Amino acid sequence: MPVDSEVKHYYGSIRDPVDERDYLFRPSLERVAAVPSSVDLTTVAKTEVFAQAMNDCTANAAIGLFMWLQQAVAPPAFTGSRMAEYKWGLDIDGATGDFGMFPRTAMQVMYQIGVAHDALWPYYLGTYPDDGSPMPNPNWNTVPPSNVTADASNNKATNYFRCDDSTNIENTINYMRVAIGGSRVVSGVTIPGVPVMFSTGVGDSFSVDGGLTGEIPVPTQSELNAGHSIIAIGYDDAHGCSDGSSGAFIIKNSWSASYGSGGYAWMPYNYLRVVDSLWSGYCDAWAIGLESQISTKPSIQIPSWAKKFPSMSEIDITNYLTLKHDGQPTPGQHSVEIVPVDGTSHVNAHVRVREKQPRRE
Repeated sequence: MPVDSEVKHYYGSIRDPVDERDYLFRPSLERVAAVPSSVDLTTVAKTEVFAQAMNDCTANAAIGLFMWLQQAVAPPAFTGSRMAEYKWGLDIDGATGDFGMFPRTAMQVMYQIGVAHDALWPYYLGTYPDDGSPMPNPNWNTVPPSNVTADASNNKATNYFRCDDSTNIENTINYMRVAIGGSRVVSGVTIPGVPVMFSTGVGDSFSVDGGLTGEIPVPTQSELNAGHSIIAIGYDDAHGCSDGSSGAFIIKNSWSASYGSGGYAWMPYNYLRVVDSLWSGYCDAWAIGLESQISTKPSIQIPSWAKKFPSMSEIDITNYLTLKHDGQPTPGQHSVEIVPVDGTSHVNAHVRVREKQPRRE
């Protein structure tokens, strides 16, 4: 077996291509200004720190998102099968071998297929005979059996949203802060926010310095050598960073609890700014559980003529506008006010009406 197998630095995140069908999380400027200056979601729920043994960091991070939301909303969380998540993602991408995965694909797996129990398709299967350390499941590249798929179908993410702006890193940082620090209701439970899975460039500053001290330095261009998916599970706008800047995310890694402080570390906002400048806007950020938000706006009355939808997804609104235009909607942007059925809050949105195309599942 490889030396220090549990803390070997595997990566495996592949940069998402542009897809205009993505559902975008775009909080207003008022929403950005309203979030607290610091939030730590580990005080709400804390789940297992994984130790990835392949290039499946994205599967590890995605399952981590699902488990956190489960623990926060309907505890206890079960350990999700990272092995099944990874294989299903590889198959969707048409990849072979230990190739790594797009963050978008990880979201797609949880939404379309679901999350299976690790006990049914375990990440580790047995131990190495020489030292008794965990041995990765040798069946990792085998399609999970039907009972695993059936189990996953009972545990699906109900939505997923992109939380980054590839043209403006400051927007990305703020969208992530609002997702993490913006109070919302999920399945009838009020929570202070949700974690964000994001992919960025990493090198020695992340692997070595961050792993030893829990404080990740800002990287240099020469050291960036891989894409890596991790979870932002908190932030502090006043956190002092090694480059003299203020502001950092609390990140959860998947290199075992020996990384940083129990598997967690501080990543400066400036880290993302530097990677953005060196690797042309690279920060793919995704979250689940963002559809229902608590607004600070006063209670409003629902107009009698308002159209009610079972959910406020783009496809619902686009179909409605299509019917209103006799099947031929006017291309471009339509301003829409979305009003929850209880009338307690509202959010303005813009819906792009375009040619009909298959929805990405």
